[in-house]
Amino acid sequence: MMFEAPLVGRFNHLKASPDPHGRGQAFELLLVDVFRASHFRVEHNPRAATPRQTDLFAVYGTDRYLIEVKWTKQPVDIGVVADVRDRLDRTDATVMGVVFSVAGFGLNAIEEVEGHRGRPILLFAEAELLRVLEHPDELVRLLRKKRQDLVVHARAHLALAKPTRPTDPRTITSLTGADVQLMGRNGSCLPYLTTAGGFGQFVYAQDLVDIDWVPGSGNGVSLDMSLSPYTADGIVDVLSELDRIGWVTVKPRRSIQQSTANWHGVGVQDFITALRDWKSGREESSMPITPRS
Repeated sequence: MMFEAPLVGRFNHLKASPDPHGRGQAFELLLVDVFRASHFRVEHNPRAATPRQTDLFAVYGTDRYLIEVKWTKQPVDIGVVADVRDRLDRTDATVMGVVFSVAGFGLNAIEEVEGHRGRPILLFAEAELLRVLEHPDELVRLLRKKRQDLVVHARAHLALAKPTRPTDPRTITSLTGADVQLMGRNGSCLPYLTTAGGFGQFVYAQDLVDIDWVPGSGNGVSLDMSLSPYTADGIVDVLSELDRIGWVTVKPRRSIQQSTANWHGVGVQDFITALRDWKSGREESSMPITPRS
């Protein structure tokens, strides 16, 4: 689907507009395009909550959302949340509320959402709006993540535009160590091996275990998780949390693959070392090898 301009560019153009009323209407139309780019069926100014006016109504499979769009000088307060809840009460019980607010949300609005989870209302501030403007395919996942956090954990999932305070890089010495060590030809220990580049789906391993390769009927037990860290530090945070709950072993094998170079290694500590070296553009302590097919 083609747009008049990139979604982020349109949003930035609206931010420079001196016309608040016209900007609000254009913002609604921008979100219509965002939802359609994410493969939703969406209606602008629907009659779902008649006689109350509604900005947008979007459908994705069995998920249905009543959407309120706000671009005000001040963060959204409890009154807006109450208005959305009143609209929801006029619709089918399976419909969820969504509020987009460029100015963010006041504490009383967030507490109202977290305290009344029977009819979920999902909140999007500017940081998350920009994410879906850049990557509309993230919208479905983010909506479902917000619903899970609200219903299961009683927490309104809101991303911050910037960290509230600088954070130091996580230390890696406390993470589970590997039980083997890579060695160079001269006998020195290596944090990782570097090979020729190319994208593939392989990783070196001492043992190959696939629990679905069973001689009898039925399947083994497996767990597939979809994780979406957006930075190297985000990957480190995920690994640290997995280590904290005991899901990191002494035998992990890993691979970082790019078009010009690949990095292979053993253990979560050395993986973080390779990740940080890759991020900084270093390839120290590496040894070129040619993998066998």
